[in-house]
Amino acid sequence: MQNLTEMTETRRPQQPTEAVADASSTRGELQISVEFIAYVAIAVVALVFRLADLDSVPLSPDEAREALAAWRVVSPEASGPLIAAESPVRFLLQSVMFSLAGASELTARLLTAIGGAVLVLLPGLFRRWIGASGALIFSLLLLISPVALIAARFDSGVVWSVIAALSALWAFLRYYEHRRASDAVLATVMFAALIFLTEPGGPLLALIVIGAIVLGFRLQREQADPDAEAEAVTDQEAADDQPALLAGWPWAIAFTTAALIVFVVSTGFMLYPTGLSNVGELLSGTLRGFAETTITALPLFPLSIAIFYEPLLWILGLIVIVVRTQQGTLSLLDQIFIVWLILAVLASILFTGAEAGHALWLIVPLIGLAMRAVVWLFSYDEEDAILEIPAWARWMIAVLVVAVLVGITTPFQTVARNLLASPDGLLLNVNYDGSSVVLVLVYTAFLIIGYFMVASLWGNRTSLRGVGLGFVIFAAVASLGAGWNAAVVDADNPVEPWHTETTHRDVFLLRDSLLEVDQREAGGLTLMPLVVQAPTDGVIAWVVRDFPNAEFIAVTAEARLEPVALLPQTPTEPDLGAAYVGQDFGVQRTWAWGTLRVIDFSAWWSQRRTRVAPNDTDRAVLWLRQDIYDGIDPQNPASG
Repeated sequence: MQNLTEMTETRRPQQPTEAVADASSTRGELQISVEFIAYVAIAVVALVFRLADLDSVPLSPDEAREALAAWRVVSPEASGPLIAAESPVRFLLQSVMFSLAGASELTARLLTAIGGAVLVLLPGLFRRWIGASGALIFSLLLLISPVALIAARFDSGVVWSVIAALSALWAFLRYYEHRRASDAVLATVMFAALIFLTEPGGPLLALIVIGAIVLGFRLQREQADPDAEAEAVTDQEAADDQPALLAGWPWAIAFTTAALIVFVVSTGFMLYPTGLSNVGELLSGTLRGFAETTITALPLFPLSIAIFYEPLLWILGLIVIVVRTQQGTLSLLDQIFIVWLILAVLASILFTGAEAGHALWLIVPLIGLAMRAVVWLFSYDEEDAILEIPAWARWMIAVLVVAVLVGITTPFQTVARNLLASPDGLLLNVNYDGSSVVLVLVYTAFLIIGYFMVASLWGNRTSLRGVGLGFVIFAAVASLGAGWNAAVVDADNPVEPWHTETTHRDVFLLRDSLLEVDQREAGGLTLMPLVVQAPTDGVIAWVVRDFPNAEFIAVTAEARLEPVALLPQTPTEPDLGAAYVGQDFGVQRTWAWGTLRVIDFSAWWSQRRTRVAPNDTDRAVLWLRQDIYDGIDPQNPASG
């Protein structure tokens, strides 16, 4: 029986980059130390970008619901009914953080943000099969991925589902090679966690990964024996191998361990038995995801997000698929990632209730493929040495490419703004900035002509590598900027494609106003009476989370004569039976992508500028009865 290493290397020569990568681990302590330092640096940068200003952005509606589910269990005196969480693992993590440090935007997101940094380091597990350089590049690409960054900062359960999926894949590959029961148990536990503990898309991702493993092994065998006779033999070997693989699986202990862990995690280490209802809510969410959709979201939401934020990854990934398929050098992991990517695209079509974070389903296998191209760009092989091409040549080309791309950015954005400023959205009525158009054309021509000039000097291979490195470096900086803007700067801007609807930053001001009134009326103990007309599992409910005397009402009439009321904004002032003073606050904002015209796409893509502005679809008004506003004690009118 072939082991995994033999299968990945069958009938293909060892790639120069992989040989260098695998050899790096045997060059002594210095090489290992350099690699270790690189991973430490990646971990530090990943944590910085995922933790900085984590509490400066209000919770989204989905985040608020999950956080409230945990908070109301941790704090029984909290107002509002108990909620079943859709993610048992997030419920457990937030319950722990809320118990230790109270409920806030920071504690609600902290552990998932750290999980996002763990995800960045996870490719190191696959170092055995993709080499040291491949694993390092994989981690670097995850580090700069806008999708991975935003998902981690917005407490997306998809971060945990992808961690579970990659861990399950790693454990399965180890079991295939070594047949150790511990690896089989770990794989089973990770798949169980993926299905029952992560988020509503977890069961679907489990099917994707299992399908990728089965078809990946099948494709690898067919690639190793392409002729019909050999294929028949391979199929017979596969038929013999599959029962042996399954027969050796420790089913009893694996399922027992998995069931125990699912039970322990979902019940908060058996401190909250009702937590099993969260598993049911997760599975219900999976079924709803095939029937529900978000009207304000882009079509094929996860696929659109993946293409919008990471176009270069798609280009590199498709190049790797085409080139390595033609060369017959696709490894087993390549085959698995290709099938994973295809199945994830299909899931993006079928799972209409998917969130933006589900774009990670596509980004992870795509990076696993694109990584091959980036490793090739960095490599210096024997052919370069024979042709006596200096190692610094590609870097000089890369620097020039980055300079040209930086230079073209400003005039391109100017042209995009000019297109956006056309009165009726027609190309014929645009007032062009002639100098910007000329600069765009000049920079583009310089890039093309420059390529042929360096190709005539150092050849196409070095030129391609230099140009590729330039685009990768430029894209890395742009990706980090795009991810940071979407997660922090434009977190309340629904024009940002990631957000279908955003929470207005006014909710921070609303909470500060409530605490200020409470300080005056109840000494800052959040004990003042308060009526709230809002969903019990939404953003407003999170704002009043630690007001135990907050009462949720169904109709405005129930707020009559109450000292403090938080009501939705209406066209006319509500009749509350007395004189009141009110201040309105934005709660949610939306933007309809259908208002985007083709001529405006470049401005939207490069600067998030649009012809139609976003709208505040939900505003709340904080009403104070006049005597409360004036600071008069109803029992002692002279106190004012």
